[in-house]
Amino acid sequence: MFVWFNVAVACHLIPLSREKVTSAISAQRLDAVWTPGRTLEYFLLSGSLSEAVWFVGQLGDWKAQLILSASIHYHRQNTANVAARSVMSGFFTW
Repeated sequence: MFVWFNVAVACHLIPLSREKVTSAISAQRLDAVWTPGRTLEYFLLSGSLSEAVWFVGQLGDWKAQLILSASIHYHRQNTANVAARSVMSGFFTW
């Protein structure tokens, strides 16, 4: 599994080991608070939408994976439409 970190200069690919993450969670005694739901929340809050869809799929929740995929597609489509409207009009009009 790899995680992308956006840096001001460029994007860097940082390898992430599942075993290292698991051992770090255990070492810091975060077992009780680190849940799959919290992991999904962190993915969504950080903007790692594709990783969130992948994670939900790995958990076996295909319905949530479908809903997230459709939501991301809808969001990207509407974001492009809003950007196109703002360029054409010079400002946002709702």
